[in-house]
Amino acid sequence: MTATTATQPPTTLHRLPPLPGQLISWPTAPPVPAAQATLDLDLAGPETEHEPEVRSASVRRAERAMRARAARFAMAMVEAVGGDRPVTQLAGWVSHEVYDTVSALAAAVSRTSDSELRARTERPRLLSVHVSRPAADTAEVCSHVRQGVRSRALALRLELRRGCWMCTALRVG
Repeated sequence: MTATTATQPPTTLHRLPPLPGQLISWPTAPPVPAAQATLDLDLAGPETEHEPEVRSASVRRAERAMRARAARFAMAMVEAVGGDRPVTQLAGWVSHEVYDTVSALAAAVSRTSDSELRARTERPRLLSVHVSRPAADTAEVCSHVRQGVRSRALALRLELRRGCWMCTALRVG
């Protein structure tokens, strides 16, 4: 006779923000802020395939990858503006103009609310992401973010520069 023990799966957070429609559970205690010097995003350029007969499958795969990349990037921007992520993590992934815009928005949020209040509020959720590709090296992204009862629109332009995606324009509405 063998004894079995019932174990519960550990409650873990995903390293990446959820995609629209994906559910995750948040811990009950507020997270301890950690200093991270780099942005945890996979923003490498698109993979190329040379086989024309698998083009349709590879195109769909590339579109899904771009949408996931855009969702992660949009969530990182929302977290930086909201004070949940240091703006310095975005330095290598955004243009100087976008960095200044995000820094100004994060400073305004920091001045208007304290960190204890922000820690008790509901975390922002990315509800939808739409990606348009006007050129092979350009992606225009619009997303819908909700935090509590407030909704915001976030639009950004990603350009492929030196093999990595970089945000060159940002609008928050």
